[in-house]
Amino acid sequence: MRALLGLGETLQRQAEAVVDTARRRADLTAADERAAEDDALTLLSSASSACEQAFARAATTIPGNGNDHDARDMQEDAAANGARAMCAAAGILLQRSGVEAALALLDRAVPLYEGLLSSEQQQQQDDDPPVEALTDLADALMQRAEARAAAATTGGPPAAATAATTIADDASRALQCYARACGACDSARGDDLPGLLHNWGVGLYTAASRLAPQVLAVQPSSPFPPATQLLGEAAGKLRAAAAFGRGDPQPHNALGDVLVALSERALAAAESTSSVAQAAATGLTSGDNNNNNNTSLLGRAAAATRDALVEAQSSPRALSRALLRAAVDEGYGAALTLSRRDADGLVGCAEVAVLLGRQQQQEDQDAAAAHAHFADGARLYAQALRDAPPQALGSVEERMACAWNEACAVALAGDVAGAAAALLAFFARWPPPSASAEEARRQVLEEEDLRAVWSQPGWEGAVFG
Repeated sequence: MRALLGLGETLQRQAEAVVDTARRRADLTAADERAAEDDALTLLSSASSACEQAFARAATTIPGNGNDHDARDMQEDAAANGARAMCAAAGILLQRSGVEAALALLDRAVPLYEGLLSSEQQQQQDDDPPVEALTDLADALMQRAEARAAAATTGGPPAAATAATTIADDASRALQCYARACGACDSARGDDLPGLLHNWGVGLYTAASRLAPQVLAVQPSSPFPPATQLLGEAAGKLRAAAAFGRGDPQPHNALGDVLVALSERALAAAESTSSVAQAAATGLTSGDNNNNNNTSLLGRAAAATRDALVEAQSSPRALSRALLRAAVDEGYGAALTLSRRDADGLVGCAEVAVLLGRQQQQEDQDAAAAHAHFADGARLYAQALRDAPPQALGSVEERMACAWNEACAVALAGDVAGAAAALLAFFARWPPPSASAEEARRQVLEEEDLRAVWSQPGWEGAVFG
């Protein structure tokens, strides 16, 4: 049994290494990436099979022979490791739009985690629930909710209504597990409270941005919390995770994502600006003494941001801008103070710069101010592509998006020659198959941000060489 458990763990590490090694290549192609993911899926399938065999053998141990406790421990280890392998494989499949296969794996993983929490050993320790198992179950439930949401987009009204119920149930249970795990955390046992708060915050952000709109659109009377409330709670959890000061930029980047999402909601006609401002302010000052007496740098920054949000809440555009600036000051920019080459921080700051440029364009005729924002965004995209480690930029698709967005930002800044050069570099790095050359041309023509390029005579020669 132990050999099978060890084999399962080894195969999981090998699967992670296969994808990580591929992602470290600056010249990674889509074909190379898919081959690495195929290898990882094969390894993860073998890992889950080995764990399932170990689980079955442990279950056959004869009661009363003195080895019950060891067999139960191995059975729990096998269940946890097998479920992790299934969730990792489901993550790869979801990125490749393999929703049905991913759901099948998650439907097997969730009961395994639930079994860990209802085992005889844990029933004897109800006052001390296992934090790791609770967190793993929460992550798996949220992952399954996302997969169900993706699958529901292809169904009709009856199917959509049923899906909304299951999505809301999975997400609600996940958030309850995060809360229960957080309450049971004990650093003396080695529990990772900052990491749990980060996962909880990301889960709340996922529920707000991907799940709440789908659930509430089909079931307006659902008790599922509205997106603004969930985003405010997410800001609070991520700020708390960042406050531990472990030098990890990821809670800051996730907080930036939440504040950008709140900025978008400030512009939504269906939402009052006061409710958005209140949600953001409450999240950014949660945990402070009296919400304004925290003398830490983070506390003072959050209090200043809260004051700016209160001042701006009478105007949707002013509030949106204040939230975008907060996304940089307390989110992406804070991540860059910890790691100046952090890819998520650089890309996040670039996206905010472009959003500020668009707002400047819509509000007045100050083209110079808008161009300055766009130029700042282009510089940051270029810096991410140049300085960040290749694996930090993510998949081939994410790298392509970063390079494409750089070209768009350069064009919006008014540098037509620079934008054409950026597109030329893009297609040189990721050339379309000969049969898709016309599709590449159409891709450029359909991008309104590149109008400054494709409205010029002879632009095809400058872009495609």
